[in-house]
Amino acid sequence: MNNNLMERKKEEALCRMRLMGLREEYIRDFEQDGKIHLSAGDGTLPELTAKDMAMIRRFEREHDALVFLVVRADLGFCVMDSLFYVSQYEEEWPMEHEDLKAGYALTYTVNYQYPDCSEFGSIAFSRTPEGEIVRRG
Repeated sequence: MNNNLMERKKEEALCRMRLMGLREEYIRDFEQDGKIHLSAGDGTLPELTAKDMAMIRRFEREHDALVFLVVRADLGFCVMDSLFYVSQYEEEWPMEHEDLKAGYALTYTVNYQYPDCSEFGSIAFSRTPEGEIVRRG
């Protein structure tokens, strides 16, 4: 990937993180080390595993994207990870800012119990007072 485009994607990811009101340490860790955090919305602050990171890197390669946050939803009957990412389509970024401000994001959601149901789509989210992101729909 073009280094200039990668740097613009990183700056865009930081902008989105700020728009979403993420925890300051999430923003700092991503900015300084490229660390991606997992938000489970329950205050536990779990870490991504090596298997999670391999899945994220594969997604980034296949879709020329940069993931900046993973939101896990445990619905009881299945666990889903929504990957918040920046695409290569810079002309779409301003529209995506408006969606984020309204509590919506285009994500890739991985369904672990039903892999064939993994897909791109818009999800609704909200922010907890602690700066965690929770999937709402």
